[in-house]
Amino acid sequence: MTYTQAVQLTKGLPEMEVAYEESVFHVTENTGIKTYDKYKISILLSDGICAVMNDTVIHSRVGDVLFFRPDEIHFGRVLTAGVHRYLDLYIPLDYFSHFGVLCDKVAAFLEHREGQKGNCLRPQATDRATLVKLAQDMAHTLKNGEKQATLTTALRCFEVLSLCADRYDKGLSAVTDEAVPPCVRTAVAAISAGYAEKMSLEQMAVDAGCSVTYLSRKFKEYVGCSVYAYLMQYRLAMAERLLKGGKSITEACYECGFYDCSHFIKCFKKQYGVTPRVYKKQPN
Repeated sequence: MTYTQAVQLTKGLPEMEVAYEESVFHVTENTGIKTYDKYKISILLSDGICAVMNDTVIHSRVGDVLFFRPDEIHFGRVLTAGVHRYLDLYIPLDYFSHFGVLCDKVAAFLEHREGQKGNCLRPQATDRATLVKLAQDMAHTLKNGEKQATLTTALRCFEVLSLCADRYDKGLSAVTDEAVPPCVRTAVAAISAGYAEKMSLEQMAVDAGCSVTYLSRKFKEYVGCSVYAYLMQYRLAMAERLLKGGKSITEACYECGFYDCSHFIKCFKKQYGVTPRVYKKQPN
């Protein structure tokens, strides 16, 4: 079950969206690559979820904070069946331009400006408890439909942002999960950098210093799908972004590594349910 609420601190400011997910999930291959037109922050309230973001694989745990820019693609994997819970904040790109005070630290955190420190904060015990409590309080408000608590929820969102920005500024971010085999990290990074070019599993295995069989097995184990399936999802996600940005179908096709427009259209329709032409006509 997903509970959502638009929150607004004061009139004149854009709305943020808060969403709480509490559902029974089965162990899945992956949730499908996603992109957003807003900043997204996720606070994990259960264990057993793995996130793949850009060229990073992270096995997250309760209290971890995952955050994404609109230009970053990602997907989740459910490693353990059962009830999983997390709270998401969606923040418009121009949100902080409406403030009369500087918000450089928060903007730097959301934009990952300080040396590309990664997409995951792993807070220390006290901060982790604070973040979990804030997320649980907001989740309780959303579940109970307490519309009168909108201002309180907005203030809690700002407390989350402030704490995360401060800890990010101090370098408390997590990079690629050390438990993930180097060959998997190498292959994910290669796809992120070279998806628009012709790629082969054989060459990726050579670059990773292992056999094709070993890379295929470990990639499936840690990423949740085959190397080819991940490459196709990545290309389609990038093509979707280009179409949203006004590129033609032909431009999106060839700029994302497809070499046949009919094949691209077929793959896109299978992924998104409509052809690229219909997708381009849909309102953003």
